[in-house]
Amino acid sequence: MDLKHTIREGETLIKLADKFKTTVDELALYNGIKNANSVQVGQSIFYQQREAQENVLKRQANEVAADVAAAKTVAADTNAANLAAAKKVQAEKNKARSLLSKAVKGPSQEKQTREETAQFKAVQRGDLKSRPLETREEVESAIATVSSYFGDGPDATALLREVVIKESNMGQNPNTYKMVTSKKFGRGRFGVAQVDEVSFNDTQARLRGDKGQPQGLVSQVEKIKAASGIDLLDVEYEDLRDPVLSAMYARLHFMKNSDPISDTVEGRAAAWKKHYNSKAGKGKPEQYTKDVRSYDKKWKQ
Repeated sequence: MDLKHTIREGETLIKLADKFKTTVDELALYNGIKNANSVQVGQSIFYQQREAQENVLKRQANEVAADVAAAKTVAADTNAANLAAAKKVQAEKNKARSLLSKAVKGPSQEKQTREETAQFKAVQRGDLKSRPLETREEVESAIATVSSYFGDGPDATALLREVVIKESNMGQNPNTYKMVTSKKFGRGRFGVAQVDEVSFNDTQARLRGDKGQPQGLVSQVEKIKAASGIDLLDVEYEDLRDPVLSAMYARLHFMKNSDPISDTVEGRAAAWKKHYNSKAGKGKPEQYTKDVRSYDKKWKQ
């Protein structure tokens, strides 16, 4: 804002510059005065109100600072939101393996609730009658997870799913976790896939590549570890209380033979009888087919 001043007797540009809080050169330049010592009484001098100008500049500076602070806040909030989203994605990725981690490590390395500790002790005693069953949806999810770890196609996935339906009604049979013992098969009929201890021990020997054992399963150790973080060589039979591990060892059992997996339920029923239920089992392929179709009809698969 320009202000006007009329020079009085005794005033000089030096005095005026000090009065108006500016410099002689600035006053001279602003008023077109070539000789700063030749001003006259009555001459008009124009100047800017320095304090008002400084206040405007301060206000503008404060506004800029506020905008910068707001921008930083928005950026921080955005980064926090992105970090939260990334954590959520990672949590989803780890969700399927979280229970498995506990199964492999064991409660001694995890902070367990009283119920979890009691269940683990029940496993050690071979008494799991009090263990709550997973829901049908949870077992279905476990099977899908296992199939993804192995990179299975639709036929192999269907076989694994049908075996769990046949063996434990998708984990809903009350005897799912009732561990029985026989002289011939040791502990058995355990978990959603009802893998017996003889089969489990044979699978572990093949995974380790023990002397005299077929080497076909050895490569699965690193494959599964890379896909899920689970070290198959650290799994114990009791750990098959977890539906993912139970389904995983059922899948490994079928991988012991080179027979192609059928694309029909009847063909898969025959494979189940031949490689899983075997001659010693009382199950029949016809019952397998009936159970699978009844289950799918009930749940509209």
